[in-house]
Amino acid sequence: MRLAMRRAGSWQMGLALDSERAKLVRELQHTEGDAEMAHRFEIRQNKAGEFVAYFCHNSEAIFWTEGYNSKASAKNAIESILKNGPAAEVVDTTSD
Repeated sequence: MRLAMRRAGSWQMGLALDSERAKLVRELQHTEGDAEMAHRFEIRQNKAGEFVAYFCHNSEAIFWTEGYNSKASAKNAIESILKNGPAAEVVDTTSD
């Protein structure tokens, strides 16, 4: 009986730690007025009036999308990158 209570207690403590970790991450992500996050997406308009989604590190653009006629399309591109990017395959087409 004592062993079961210890396991339950450890499990509950683990949940509490995970909850605190998640809370801390949320606070760090949503801190206002402090230093900006180094990586971010920006939606800008190009000279042709199209909306372009840029992925930036500090103030440097790392990559950007094609131009879109609507801001909603640029936002959809960002959502697609966030959803599909982490699992995307890396293909090296260069020769060694």
